[in-house]
Amino acid sequence: MRFGGRVDFHGCVDCSHRRSGDAVFAQRTTATFGGVVEDETHAVLPGIQVRLVNEGTSVVLEQLTNERGEFLFDFVPVATYTLKLEMLGFKNLENRNISLGAAQTLRRTYTLQVGRCHRRSHSDCRSGAGQHRVARAALGAEYAAGHIPCR
Repeated sequence: MRFGGRVDFHGCVDCSHRRSGDAVFAQRTTATFGGVVEDETHAVLPGIQVRLVNEGTSVVLEQLTNERGEFLFDFVPVATYTLKLEMLGFKNLENRNISLGAAQTLRRTYTLQVGRCHRRSHSDCRSGAGQHRVARAALGAEYAAGHIPCR
């Protein structure tokens, strides 16, 4: 029976080693890792591809930032990770050696820098126009001037 957040073992068939009223707490063996992604003007960036790569096993956890530029990985196995952030129009960001321990909650802010087109012409950049929508909102003035950054 539950009594105010404690578990009562009174009447338990095989609980002779426990006293009535002993508290039982579950041990959490995973971590929570989250953060927010913004540009250099501190505007949040929705739609950023976020990859959390286990450095020991190469297992990848993946998601996109939400409308507030946030991401959250819950129930992450204890290990050391590399975080990779990518979006067309911005320089990729990679953060290595993120050590996550049992029951740890870690939240960080990451800033992406605008990337420049490394292709021969801006028309090559425009071919992925659908992928530029979020970047356009964050970089309005540059897009209005016809300068389309690419990664």
